[in-house]
Amino acid sequence: MSLLSCFAVGVWGSKDNRKLLSRHNGPPMSSQHSKPSRSPLNNDMLVRGVILVLIGLVLIIAPHFMSSSSVRELFVHAQIPAWFALVLGAAFMGQYALRRHKQK
Repeated sequence: MSLLSCFAVGVWGSKDNRKLLSRHNGPPMSSQHSKPSRSPLNNDMLVRGVILVLIGLVLIIAPHFMSSSSVRELFVHAQIPAWFALVLGAAFMGQYALRRHKQK
């Protein structure tokens, strides 16, 4: 099947989607846990936030400890993306904290 014919159909794999939806016609499964577990999406937000904050901090702090001028210059030019990563990571961690506070 060519790429052009996929666009002519309109939706990629529309027949397959109908088959997948028809398989889930059974009764919904009930959870055996009485406590609601933390969603994986919430945990992903925390992990992404921590990783972005660490990347931002490394890019901001690293030029102060480098002796090579060419590598140091690369890190100095990465200050804007570093601050963006730091702020975005803090926002992800803040969103995680708000969601967790609402669950309690």
